[in-house]
Amino acid sequence: MQEETFIKDFENVLDYHFQNKKYPTVNRQFFEAVAQNCEENYKFSTPWTISWQINSNCNLRCKHCFFEGDDSLYNTEGDLNGDELLKIAEELHEKFNAVAVSLTGGETLLCKNVFELLEKLKNCGIIVSLQSNGTLLTPEKAQKLSKILNKETDFVQISLDGSCAEIYDKIRGKGNFEKAITAIKSLTASGLKVNVNCTPTAFNAADIFNLYKLCCRLGVSKFSISAFVPCFEEQNSMIPDFETVISESSKIIQKLRGTFFEFNYRFYDFVQNSRLRALVDGYLEKKNPLKNLCADLICHKNNTIFINSKGKVYLCFGCEACNEPLGDCRTDSLEEIWKKRSENIFFKERLAKNMKCKTCKYFAYCKGGCMASAYRKYKDIHAPDGLCRYFLSWN
Repeated sequence: MQEETFIKDFENVLDYHFQNKKYPTVNRQFFEAVAQNCEENYKFSTPWTISWQINSNCNLRCKHCFFEGDDSLYNTEGDLNGDELLKIAEELHEKFNAVAVSLTGGETLLCKNVFELLEKLKNCGIIVSLQSNGTLLTPEKAQKLSKILNKETDFVQISLDGSCAEIYDKIRGKGNFEKAITAIKSLTASGLKVNVNCTPTAFNAADIFNLYKLCCRLGVSKFSISAFVPCFEEQNSMIPDFETVISESSKIIQKLRGTFFEFNYRFYDFVQNSRLRALVDGYLEKKNPLKNLCADLICHKNNTIFINSKGKVYLCFGCEACNEPLGDCRTDSLEEIWKKRSENIFFKERLAKNMKCKTCKYFAYCKGGCMASAYRKYKDIHAPDGLCRYFLSWN
């Protein structure tokens, strides 16, 4: 009976994966509306959504963080100063007519100019999301945010990796759970939308459903889980049992109420071992959720850029670890930097017919995965996603 239950859970989550349910943000709705009227392999002429790391420093040292293991990554030397941040914000508006900006860190509330920057972005009419661990977000700061941000379009994302202090503090440090909960309560009380993101690890995978229920009680708008990617050898022991993630996620899908659920895993996660592949094969034979495959499998449509804390610009966050930047905000204008994108490997066509894994029976479902991850591991954008374990097993 236990096996039958897991198979149902597995198919339930696969259904949800193929439905690709995403929280209906204003900028996502805008993108989908534009995309409906464009040809299959179009690319945007300007980036309209920007991921922006506004500082490097963080007050926590979380065990699963991609900074963990290399303390130099927290170094604020060379971070953009207040004037430089405001200048970039102005350029995003005047040169790109940017629709949305996501501010990340480090811990964004350690940026001395964060509120000034938020006011600048909002005065430009840009949709804003602010990512934080919440431990520095006092009720007073929540009130300040509520006067700056738009309660309909903007949101604050809090990272929360446990439904109780016993679990959360193992990952993020003792005494921080209550601070994060206070931040969420203060934000929702002020009328702001709060999104919570959890990274399942060996510490908290069995707690995912409890965490979702907590988010429902707190009035959180969206709860998402994002796959853990070890960046250092020491983090490998933290990889969660994927079957536990499946079972916990299925509980959420069956009990959805109020708080939106986003499941941010890729198809190759479902075929990572022979047992799961057998279940996937049965599912695909029964349901056949195949969609049309584009000729060009580029991950994005050139609708985005990533700006790091030092002012270096990349086509996306994934490119930073494996490619030279498009340019530097300190020496070039964003407009000049954007014109250089045609020279960048991640702007090139990524054609299905040239993919190294095109003969894989799951290719039509995973579409090769992330091109930055492919390039990071294989130095080839036509290689499979570097995190795909199935490719390694049959190649």
